[in-house]
Amino acid sequence: MPDCHARAVGHRAAPAGRGGIVGRNAVLTYLNALQGARYVELAELRAANEDFMLGWAQRVIFTFPPTIRKAA
Repeated sequence: MPDCHARAVGHRAAPAGRGGIVGRNAVLTYLNALQGARYVELAELRAANEDFMLGWAQRVIFTFPPTIRKAA
């Protein structure tokens, strides 16, 4: 099962969710990072996947408020 590792990380990080919205956002950020890493791997194997990866990154990663985007 290729996504076994991502599930394990999400499960182990679940107690951080008890920290309220900050813990929840941390878990979601970790999971997005793992998913993004997988999309980079796929794009390296097949150039046609690069457009998908870039579209996904714009939709998911750049959903932070503009003030956070400027700091990065």
